[in-house]
Amino acid sequence: METPSWGLLGPEELASHRRTRTLGLGAVVRSFNDRAVPGLGGVWFARQLFLATLGVAVAQKVQRQGKRVRNIQVANAIEALACWLAYEENNWETDPRLRGRTKLRYKSDLSFAAVRRPSFYVTQPMRRATVQALPAFGLVETDGPRFNSFRLGLAQEDTDEERSSGMIFINAVCADCTPHKSTVLVVLAKWILGDDKNIATFEMREALSPLRIMSKSARDLLVGRLAMDPRRDNARHWVERIRNQSDRQINLDEKPAGLDEEHWSDLCAGTRFFAARAAAFDVLNKIEEHIASHSGKSMPVKQTKPVKEELVALRKHSSIFLASGYTVEPEATRFCEECADPSDGNVLRLAVARDGRVLRLNGDEIELAPSFRGQKPGEDNSQHNTEDQGTEEEAALPLPFPEHMSPRVSNLYYLNLDLRGELSKALK
Repeated sequence: METPSWGLLGPEELASHRRTRTLGLGAVVRSFNDRAVPGLGGVWFARQLFLATLGVAVAQKVQRQGKRVRNIQVANAIEALACWLAYEENNWETDPRLRGRTKLRYKSDLSFAAVRRPSFYVTQPMRRATVQALPAFGLVETDGPRFNSFRLGLAQEDTDEERSSGMIFINAVCADCTPHKSTVLVVLAKWILGDDKNIATFEMREALSPLRIMSKSARDLLVGRLAMDPRRDNARHWVERIRNQSDRQINLDEKPAGLDEEHWSDLCAGTRFFAARAAAFDVLNKIEEHIASHSGKSMPVKQTKPVKEELVALRKHSSIFLASGYTVEPEATRFCEECADPSDGNVLRLAVARDGRVLRLNGDEIELAPSFRGQKPGEDNSQHNTEDQGTEEEAALPLPFPEHMSPRVSNLYYLNLDLRGELSKALK
């Protein structure tokens, strides 16, 4: 029996009972995000791509030496090690590019046998944000969407692998890093095979730390990879222009230069749809709050007064989406038609029916479902996650984009800053 690995949805992850609300809109969410910035996934800074690609490369190297490991297992361990090394350097200060501060802080055993354990690091590693981006950027080859199926190069010979785009990227990042007169790849492979004496060194921190600015050649390589998709390239040029106009507030009534009409239409429609979806979450959260603070059991569907304001906002945002005339995403249209229904009772029924996980219908009563475990409404931000592959939370920079615009636009803004070598300064 195959041992489940941590940090990936589907067969490669243990069953979860997290209170995640999708409202049956997962495919629509993914589509609007991909229309905004194709292939970016949840990536918002460059070293996410590097650490995940490195994980695939090291796993592949070790597998050829006869050790049975999986890409996920190796990439998660390398990411955990990278964050530990960075925290050690910055005196365990928080940084949005690091995860696992609480779990990693008092760890001292850095052997691969220890670091590979699910309890060592977070269950939502940054690697999850790269699952779409790695193949979209041409950094890996794959026959499917699973991280464990990713590989560098088609052939089995090292010489062919060295010519792969992924290895060219890794070599560009690690060009100046020669830990103990070796390569980062070799040191990590030895670590997995049981030799961890050279793993927590200055050279390895320089190579792996998510806080380090990558070499210009590596950053230029990623700029070229962004340009592989015309819409993604246009979006990068757009956020670059915004970087030079920090006082400019973007609004949906004015199409920016450099974006074609179709792209801008998709961005505007996505923003309006996400606003309606967020308003639906507000309705459901308010119902939870009301039930938990009153009977603790249920709320009649006809008792709409506790959520009157939220219903008004939901109907307003849904009507705005419908009034735009956007018909490319039929499921988005159907959702907004349900939410714009003039009957409050109908809207509540349809919204709760779409939830079914935290709230559920029982005749004319709205009940708390088994997934409700007493959290404050909205406490688990997975319900607001617009990527179904576990996106990295956005850094808290004041950006000029409209509220509810696809988070990929903000993430591309951060990534562009990073590729210019300016992200660390901006985050400070």
